[in-house]
Amino acid sequence: MIEAYSYAYNSLSKDVLIYQKQIFDKFDLPIIQIQDNLNHGQFLTHILNTSKSKYVMFFDADAIPLTKNFYNIVLEELEKEKCIIGMEQTGMPRYHIYAGPACLAMPVSLYSEINYPCLNQTFRSDIGEEITWCCEERAIPVKFLKISHVESPKWRLGYDREFGIGSTYSYKNQDVLYHQFEIRLNTHNFIKKCINILENK
Repeated sequence: MIEAYSYAYNSLSKDVLIYQKQIFDKFDLPIIQIQDNLNHGQFLTHILNTSKSKYVMFFDADAIPLTKNFYNIVLEELEKEKCIIGMEQTGMPRYHIYAGPACLAMPVSLYSEINYPCLNQTFRSDIGEEITWCCEERAIPVKFLKISHVESPKWRLGYDREFGIGSTYSYKNQDVLYHQFEIRLNTHNFIKKCINILENK
């Protein structure tokens, strides 16, 4: 029903992908990990143009689920109505909250419906942010995993909140996702987080 992808550049330590995969395996959540030198926006576009699945879900290599029910939670929202769902963050206009591609799920067919937007950085968007803009312009619901905890706040999230290094996201008051951010500078922290999850039986 849902095809999940993780993407990382070739320069990223393979230890990050190894630990990410162990977390997904712990929760019995399938994930296709791809390491390449494609621009991140080009990778998103390629998958949306070629996937044969009904739904697709994207993860950064330093984003991991915190519950075995994560895919079911996302699918429930996708099947209620035509929508996208992802972790909330802001890009270049710091007031615009969008569903970030570090964890983003959507119907594959929606990409053509919103007229194949460029998913690279644009004059108004960070990578993948155009999906949210295009949905908002067409009154297609954008649903969010909400920030619940930040280890090291760094960026504004809208007007009155922050996100940053080591961000945890929730759905209906249950923590469901962790995203490290700036993984090249924080590989040790990410691996430590993964080990703590793996050792929590």
